[in-house]
Amino acid sequence: METKLDKTKSTTEVKPVQAKLVIKCTVYNQVNYVRQCLEGFVMQQTDFPFVAVVHDDASTDGSADIIREFEQKYPHIIKPIYETENQWRKGTLSKVMREAVDYYHPQYVAICEGDDYWTDPHKLQKQVDFLDTHPTYSMTYHRVKVYKQATQELVDDFVAPTAEKETLTTIDILPANCIHTPSVVARYMPDVDEQKKLLGRIVMGDWPSWVLISLRGDIYQFKEVMAVYRYGVGVWSGDKDIVRPQALTLVTMCKLYMLLSDEQKKVLDEKLIFPIVNNVVYKYQDQSEALQSVLHSKNYRFGKAVLDPIRKVYYGIWRILPFLHSN
Repeated sequence: METKLDKTKSTTEVKPVQAKLVIKCTVYNQVNYVRQCLEGFVMQQTDFPFVAVVHDDASTDGSADIIREFEQKYPHIIKPIYETENQWRKGTLSKVMREAVDYYHPQYVAICEGDDYWTDPHKLQKQVDFLDTHPTYSMTYHRVKVYKQATQELVDDFVAPTAEKETLTTIDILPANCIHTPSVVARYMPDVDEQKKLLGRIVMGDWPSWVLISLRGDIYQFKEVMAVYRYGVGVWSGDKDIVRPQALTLVTMCKLYMLLSDEQKKVLDEKLIFPIVNNVVYKYQDQSEALQSVLHSKNYRFGKAVLDPIRKVYYGIWRILPFLHSN
């Protein structure tokens, strides 16, 4: 692994700075998109220091070359990590990124993956100014445009539901993920990462992170568009295996359930867990063997003790998850 953060070989040696904000950017084989992403970082106009930790996960398509180009031009902003082995496949990507962010001791973090991009040069300043002056808020986000990769169209957001309120609580974001990752600036809370680890493997995007952050303070929505989310290039795009992600989603939700208040649990019940259980149990009975295989895996087992408080409610779960009520 080649990284500026641990002072091993890199094309440019720069003394590390104390950053008020760190941008987290993960890149893997996004040579056609990463330049636009990085341009969104370096165009930011702020009155505070910030850096972008750009992690190339052993790309094979030339993505790293573009990152090196930006590293040389903007060494005070672009802080790259060049992997020789894919960390996502090894299950160590989150750890690598957490250690990289910790290096700068930031107050805030922003997130933008290598295929998305920012369009407003004042985005970071606006969001940080709000958090600086509203200490009870844990996170801010804004609206986005969506770039449909298949048709090469820039359109209004059709991927995530639009929240009308400016201030959102946990109750507001439990029914569905209305927050696009490249729109977020949040307070840096390492304990959220630790809690997220307890949820196991997640195939729900960053929604569990938003829920965990919302438990620590309200979320503010800027209604202006300041970024573009690229649709059609993600991990699950076009995936025909519906049961597997739904099974893993159910496991994550049941773990998350234990952190919520009674009112919040009721919302999660009605809006997400019941519909998923019904969908998986009844619509995909013919794939129940594959579903059970996923949920019996040691990576996703979490024991009957975790689910005891909701055992009586989720009668449907026991039809497909018999191991949960065995000793």
